[in-house]
Amino acid sequence: MLQTHSTLDDVQKTYEWFEEMRRTQPVWLDESSGCWHVFRYTDVYNVITDYNLFSSERRRQPVRAKASTNGAGEQQRGGRSILTMDPPEHRQYRNLVSHAFTPRAIDRLRGRVADITQELLDEVRMAGRMDFATDIAYPLPTIVIAEMLGVPTSDRPLFKRWADGLLRQQLSDAEFFKSEEEQRNNPEIQRFRKTFEEMSNYFKQMLEERKRAPREDMMSDLLAAEVDGEHLSMENTINFCSVLLLAGHITTTNLLGQAIRCFDEHPEALEQVRRQPELMPGAIEEVLRYASPVWRLIRTTREA
Repeated sequence: MLQTHSTLDDVQKTYEWFEEMRRTQPVWLDESSGCWHVFRYTDVYNVITDYNLFSSERRRQPVRAKASTNGAGEQQRGGRSILTMDPPEHRQYRNLVSHAFTPRAIDRLRGRVADITQELLDEVRMAGRMDFATDIAYPLPTIVIAEMLGVPTSDRPLFKRWADGLLRQQLSDAEFFKSEEEQRNNPEIQRFRKTFEEMSNYFKQMLEERKRAPREDMMSDLLAAEVDGEHLSMENTINFCSVLLLAGHITTTNLLGQAIRCFDEHPEALEQVRRQPELMPGAIEEVLRYASPVWRLIRTTREA
């Protein structure tokens, strides 16, 4: 019997809160963090598409003010994440790996993903029951992304440990907007940084090996790639690998869990997809729309 009760109460409460805020406080200041929240579709759309006013860069001070006192600032220090880039730079970096996610490339991955899924199912078959989130939705993306990057199978436990350590930290956005001194005194942030540093050092070692002996994997592709005629810095390449592992992992895990929940709540839709498997792509798109795996995006104003 399928049970989907572990976090549904919290999820439902969050949806109810979103609905209440859309109705009563569509633009709300969270005084604990100093961050403004917008809840209505039109407002959200305007914020995330107006890059002249709202930037993906996450800085405590307004981007323009800090850049004016710090020269080129973070852009020339190298260690930047694609998640904190704006167009056209973001588009250039995203295109570096777009070939890995074309329909043809995804079709080639289909068989391998099915094999990995079967392996995970075989591991829990003897128990007679499973926790879908823990046994399937959580490990599956980690394994697939690790293989795409070219990580040895023997190192899978490392990736699981890093994902556990980084994705399950109970850190609010407000913590990362605090001063450097406040962050140094926060033990959870320090644990986060220690885990991230360990993972970064691993990627650096793997990338150095790819420099000496390239392979047919994404790490080798990133080392060979160019943006504006220049190769990526080692820091940016490491950050790229980290984003693929972490952001790609948690969003896919959430999507899989939400899909199971939606099909459990709408068995007629599940039966229809079983009868007509060609409907599955559209069903997944509908899950993404109806129960998004990402509930919030962060933007920083360019002007005070």
